[in-house]
Amino acid sequence: MNIVRKLAIVQPKINTAKYLTGLSLVNFYSKNTKTHRKKQPHEAKAQGKWLGKNKGQLIVEETTDKLVAQRQIVDPVWLMNEYKIQNFNIEDAINFHKELARPDMLNNIEGYLSVRFLLDMTTKKKTKFMDNFKGTIYYPHFFADGFKKEIVAICKNDAEIEAARNAGALFAGYTDILKKFEKGEISDQSYDFLVCTPETFEDVMLLKKKINKDKLPSVKTNTVTENIAQMVEQLHLSKDYETAKTSDEQAVLKTKIGPLNFETNQLVENLAAIIEKIKTHKKYAADSFIASCVLFAPPSTEKFRVDISRFSEAETKENEEKESVAQ
Repeated sequence: MNIVRKLAIVQPKINTAKYLTGLSLVNFYSKNTKTHRKKQPHEAKAQGKWLGKNKGQLIVEETTDKLVAQRQIVDPVWLMNEYKIQNFNIEDAINFHKELARPDMLNNIEGYLSVRFLLDMTTKKKTKFMDNFKGTIYYPHFFADGFKKEIVAICKNDAEIEAARNAGALFAGYTDILKKFEKGEISDQSYDFLVCTPETFEDVMLLKKKINKDKLPSVKTNTVTENIAQMVEQLHLSKDYETAKTSDEQAVLKTKIGPLNFETNQLVENLAAIIEKIKTHKKYAADSFIASCVLFAPPSTEKFRVDISRFSEAETKENEEKESVAQ
């Protein structure tokens, strides 16, 4: 036993590395045989980001880097992608589109000026957001865009019936119209709006199972009115608008505000009208409801973001004047 022990102690160690020349060494004690490389830090791409949720409003973060944000515009012509996004004066932006639409340029003077709104759809609750909404607006300066609205008017007085027909109503009457709804002769697809007088409102509501709830007349939408002929005329010339949500927090609304051959002040007044109409859909933080406003006129690819703060200031001043008068 002692001899064996001595032999084991003095036995030389064999260097196995020289016998494995040209072969790959494998560490059998490693759990992962792949090479461990340090991961590079992830850099997020610059893109629009919604901030300020704690304040109940969203702010669009500019997609420009620090270098672009520091550049100052010194020439009358510049690459918009290379400089910080500018807010143009409304009149200037409209005139830019008018100039490009001249006969010697795009020859699009009969084209339409459109607006694109980015809307903040948040509410007081962080986990609750506004749904898509739609509505109708009667611009102070009417323009035809090829879409005709069909209106059904229900009223008792013969003079009101005649006036509604002259204003452009598709159908106007009382018992005869109610019977057509009851029999299904007038479908929801055959008309756009249903208006009535206050004295016929209860009769119309008896047919609510036959009429789409979105088309039922109501005081809120001004489709229950004493002056039914005037309402028929306004709805006949009205324009529709509807939002499209891009996420829970934001939505986009696009609509036309008039042809480019309108006077500049007429287009400004139409823009003011649609802004005030949109604000009625949000009672909480209505002034911050519109995050941005862009004017564009296809087929031109030019787009100008405009400053609309003047409309909020005018509304605030008007409210202050009303409060002072009330006191």
